[in-house]
Amino acid sequence: MNRLFSLFTILLLGLTSYGQPFNRAKMDSLFNHLADKNLGIGSIAISSNDSVIYQRSFGPGQTVETEYRIGSISKMFTAVLIFQLIEEKKLSFQDTLSQYFPQMPNAGKITIGNMLNHRSGLANFTNHTNYDDWKDQPNFQFSRRQPVR
Repeated sequence: MNRLFSLFTILLLGLTSYGQPFNRAKMDSLFNHLADKNLGIGSIAISSNDSVIYQRSFGPGQTVETEYRIGSISKMFTAVLIFQLIEEKKLSFQDTLSQYFPQMPNAGKITIGNMLNHRSGLANFTNHTNYDDWKDQPNFQFSRRQPVR
């Protein structure tokens, strides 16, 4: 799976770094090969100027509508992007979540820094008593009213 991720990273960096024209046939060829050899599952969407120019899913049972539960893997990518925004002075560690999620409880008290340090005080939904019953259910809607273990 690491090799597959590396391949996508290199592919996507190549598409953005050099501004080459998008080649749909090459992309289709890559994903056809991955699907034919059963080398993984996934979905990809590439956009340019706010419109999707390529969208594809591959692997058994995958469609462009498939929702993936990515869990904690997204934390490191999110953190890197946040640090880039902080470096560009577009965000600050002291910014509160109320600027972006005003409907969230205590959003005015929780900072970007709190989130990055895992000190937000927000509940961990995997600690809820019935997490094992619903964790694999598609389209499950989490409720704050569920008891915590």
